[in-house]
Amino acid sequence: MSRSSQLLLALAAALFAAPGAHALCVYEGVLYYQTTLQEEFVDSIHVVHATGFSERDQNISDTSDEDPLVHYTLKVEHAYKGNAEEKITVYTHRNSGAYYFEKGRDYLVFLERTASADGHLPQGGLTVNYSCGHTKLWAKVTDKERACLVGLSEPEAIFLE
Repeated sequence: MSRSSQLLLALAAALFAAPGAHALCVYEGVLYYQTTLQEEFVDSIHVVHATGFSERDQNISDTSDEDPLVHYTLKVEHAYKGNAEEKITVYTHRNSGAYYFEKGRDYLVFLERTASADGHLPQGGLTVNYSCGHTKLWAKVTDKERACLVGLSEPEAIFLE
C-alpha cells in the first residue's frame, strides 16, 4: 500500500470512527450546541447530585434495529430541581448519544421524561436531558456552577444571560 493510501485510510478512520466520548448531539435543532447551565436547568424536570448505584442491560431482540437499552439506578444525594425519589432509574440506549454512569461515582445529572414510548424507553421514564450538556462527574462541577445551582433552585432566582 502506498504512503498516500495509508494516510488517506488513516484520515478516513479518524473521521468516521465514533468513540463514545464524541456523541452526536443535537439541542433544539442545533448540532453540538453548547448549552448554558441555566438553559439545561430550565429544560430539565429533575436536576440532581446522584451516585451510580446499579446498571442493568436489557437485551433487545436480535432482529431489532434499536441499540441495546441500559437501566441505571442512581441514588439521589441532593435534588436541585424536582421531587426526585431517593433512588431513580435512568434509561438510555447503548450508543454514541448516550451518557454512561459508573457504580459508586458521583454525578451532576439533568433529567427529562421521555415524551412517548420510544420503542424500548418507557413512556414517562427518565433520561439525560442532553448528553453533550452539563451532566458530568460531580468532581468536575466548579464552585461557580455549584453556586449557580443553589441560586437556580431558589424560587426567586434571577436568570442572567
